[in-house]
Amino acid sequence: MKEKAKLIVGKDVIAEEHEKYVKPRRAYAKIDAGDPEKDAVGLGLSGGGIRSATFNLGILQAVELYGFLKRVDYLSTVSGGGYIGSALTWFMSFHRSAFPFPTERWYGEQYKAAQKADTIGTLHEHASYLTPSQGLNLWSLIAFILGGTLINLLVIIPLFS
Repeated sequence: MKEKAKLIVGKDVIAEEHEKYVKPRRAYAKIDAGDPEKDAVGLGLSGGGIRSATFNLGILQAVELYGFLKRVDYLSTVSGGGYIGSALTWFMSFHRSAFPFPTERWYGEQYKAAQKADTIGTLHEHASYLTPSQGLNLWSLIAFILGGTLINLLVIIPLFS
């Protein structure tokens, strides 16, 4: 006869997660195990498609540059944040590699030479789609302000009529 699976609920699940995953991850990162119930750190990466993935990449690079990424126990992502979050998780878990998305600040001039063969270098080179045409000029700024004002007026005026 098969044994019934032990039902784990509430605090038991959290305690098991801390013992099986958080503490070993902290040991691997060579940081103090601490008490995950009191000092767990989470990082959330917002959504918004490929633009948010690019933005979140910059956030991750800064967090790693200043040494905080190794302290993150939980990663929560949505939409575009999931693109870069899953890439980060895959590289660091599956390959057991260091932070996979270095910047020029790490390698200086050597990075510029290696950048063309780099996946992130490709993203940097082709990220001009994030700005309208040649960038924000005086006429596009005026159009954005007038358009936003008009839309707001179209919403507000009917409320007071």
